[in-house]
Amino acid sequence: MRRPFQLTSVSSTALVTLRYALLVLAAAGLISLFSVFGIFLSVFLVLCYAHVFAARRRNYIKNFNSALRTTIRINGRIHQTAEAFSHSGPIRSQCGNFARRLTAGEAPFDAAITSRVPLEIETAMALSLPEGALQLDSNHHPEHETTRQKLNSLSISSQLFYLIIICFTLIVFSSFYTLFIEPVLMSLMADLPMTETPQPTSRTTAALQMTAFLVGSAAFCFYLVAIVGLAPKILTLSWMPLLPIAATRKSAILTGIAATIENRFSLDAFCQVGRKTFYGSRRRQFEKALREIENGYTDANVIYRAGWINASDHAWLEGATPTRQAEILRNISRQNIRHADGNLNWIMAIAYPAAILCLAAAAAPFAASFFSQLTHMIYEISET
Repeated sequence: MRRPFQLTSVSSTALVTLRYALLVLAAAGLISLFSVFGIFLSVFLVLCYAHVFAARRRNYIKNFNSALRTTIRINGRIHQTAEAFSHSGPIRSQCGNFARRLTAGEAPFDAAITSRVPLEIETAMALSLPEGALQLDSNHHPEHETTRQKLNSLSISSQLFYLIIICFTLIVFSSFYTLFIEPVLMSLMADLPMTETPQPTSRTTAALQMTAFLVGSAAFCFYLVAIVGLAPKILTLSWMPLLPIAATRKSAILTGIAATIENRFSLDAFCQVGRKTFYGSRRRQFEKALREIENGYTDANVIYRAGWINASDHAWLEGATPTRQAEILRNISRQNIRHADGNLNWIMAIAYPAAILCLAAAAAPFAASFFSQLTHMIYEISET
């Protein structure tokens, strides 16, 4: 019964390898056939593939965590949920290892950490605490707020993709003009007895292509970082405004702390779970919080010094009762989501018109040179 699983695993590995090989071959072919234009297409091809991969992985992770929390809430069999997600998807290998460790009798939380299953903080808490001890709040974000956030992200994504399509169209048109139209025009004008020969548009074409490439790449990279969350470390930089991806992750932590307080568990236990669950900058936040707990700081000070709330929020949290602290943390998490949506909107309100103006400024000399050539040629033809 084990041989079909092995064959399936080998086949899936071969398909993934073939996919990457075809991607590399396609990029190399575009570069060799179309030179600069091929480089532009190759970059967009890689970015599109990264977007599809990241979005698909995030969707699987979100569905897996949601299904796992539901299973825990109804006291179902975690092994069956892990086994269901081990057959397909980008996290199938981790889920398969998770299911095997559960079958062997390992504790759910330890099995998930050893298998490197991508857990959300609420899922990690539910796995680590005794059965029935923690009641997860699955509705910590009202439905209208979630819908509004999705609509806002959809609107921003539409603007970015519209900008990318414009840039790609400009690159294609200018390349087609350089390869096919301009040589014909220059040949026709060379055969005419022209008193003044218009200059070729090579410089204006190169400037247009470079501007369109830079604007399009910047728009796509911004989409990958701000909407998809492909590079989460960038969102944690001090000079970066709070964006929806970072706000959602911070909101999950604050909601987890609120649930910890409501269920009378210690903040130290919550931070221990987070330190084992996450990696990179997110783990360092939990490690810093644990150090502050060891130094004797109160829970409110620990949350503030770990970077999960700001100074004004800390003033509200300090001195409040545990019930009031949990309520304040949930309000802060919702406020962060709204603030992040506002930041994303004003960034687009400035960057989108600026990008359009840059493209217009680059396209204007190209259009002027092109119509100048046509005007000169028509004038000379009419004179003859």
